[in-house]
Amino acid sequence: MGAKQARFELFIDVYEKKQQVAQTLTNIPTGELVESILKEFRRDFDFLGQNPDAYCLIKQDGSVLSNNRTLDKQVSNKERLIFSEAMPNMPEAGQPMARRIYLREHPSGNSYRLHWQPAIVGRFDNQASNDLLAVDLGSHPNGLRVSRRQFEITETGGHFYIESLSPNPTTITDSTGRPIQVDRRQVLQHGDLITLDRSQITFKVIISD
Repeated sequence: MGAKQARFELFIDVYEKKQQVAQTLTNIPTGELVESILKEFRRDFDFLGQNPDAYCLIKQDGSVLSNNRTLDKQVSNKERLIFSEAMPNMPEAGQPMARRIYLREHPSGNSYRLHWQPAIVGRFDNQASNDLLAVDLGSHPNGLRVSRRQFEITETGGHFYIESLSPNPTTITDSTGRPIQVDRRQVLQHGDLITLDRSQITFKVIISD
């Protein structure tokens, strides 16, 4: 019989679910544990995405674990960790959102947190405002039907707004099922659906305090 593989017992805070117990092999890449957390808690937190590179584990001293290094090189048994979203660099022209807002694509389940405003949704290019691109749909199967600057989302006074940046049509469907063409600045509410009409890409708006 082979030798028993070493394991860690770790205590992980996953948002408001504190000290969730994880029994894990010590020699796996940290990213594998992050991926397991995403799979286990996606039903509890509908804003969670599927890309482990967008998330990280943080030690009590504030140091961030590398997803590419194994656990045994970074933590000890019985250690307490915090599961968190990886924070991208803030664009020079961007301002942080005061509240958390996500766009969750239907039906893929891909989720995008909008960390700054204005948060532009579109496709990557070499325009001057490219660093404000928060959601790049260039690799999406229907991405070529998306404008390079389709729309932007901003926050003012605790409320979120969407504004079209392109003649390429965008439609909001509110909680009553009423479609609203985005032809001017519109208020966004939790649960609204945003559809990019030509590409038929749809996002659910998730606002989490």
